[in-house]
Amino acid sequence: MNQQIELFPILSGPEAAQFLKLSESTLAKLRHFGGGRQYCTLGRRIVYRRADLERWLNDRLRRSTSGR
Repeated sequence: MNQQIELFPILSGPEAAQFLKLSESTLAKLRHFGGGRQYCTLGRRIVYRRADLERWLNDRLRRSTSGR
């Protein structure tokens, strides 16, 4: 049995953009200007933990367009 267990599933930039239904350039702008989710750098690679992306989405839930 050769199972690989990932405690913190890692997504590349393109995978994270696809998961969030955003373009890669939008994700890059959020990184640059702020307002996006935490990310990690592994060498030159930028990666995201899936749990952080899910938390970011949950933090942005709204019930109404009139205020927070």
